[in-house]
Amino acid sequence: MDPVTLATITSGVAVLASESAKGLAGEAGKDTWTRIKSLLRWGKDPAPAELAPAIAQQLAKDEQAARRIVELLQEHAGERTSIAGAIVGNVNAEKLIVITGQTVAGDFNITM
Repeated sequence: MDPVTLATITSGVAVLASESAKGLAGEAGKDTWTRIKSLLRWGKDPAPAELAPAIAQQLAKDEQAARRIVELLQEHAGERTSIAGAIVGNVNAEKLIVITGQTVAGDFNITM
């Protein structure tokens, strides 16, 4: 999976987890978070500081779970108050490529 897609999905899941933990998610959001935890094979939530790295690590290992999670978050995007759904609303997960152990070196200059 490319790094941008991984970061986008991770952000959406982390936001949904935070909304649920703080009691800000509706019933649909809580249900979506429960289903995502099941796909990630988690019995309990990681500590808040470990949440995003744990999500990213698991998604990078399991392409099928990543695809299903995108579908769940896009379904959840129907709730207008859902920040998590809005984050991944336009992610196209049809062609996910999982890359592990990537090294990038060089001089990166981005101009606008």
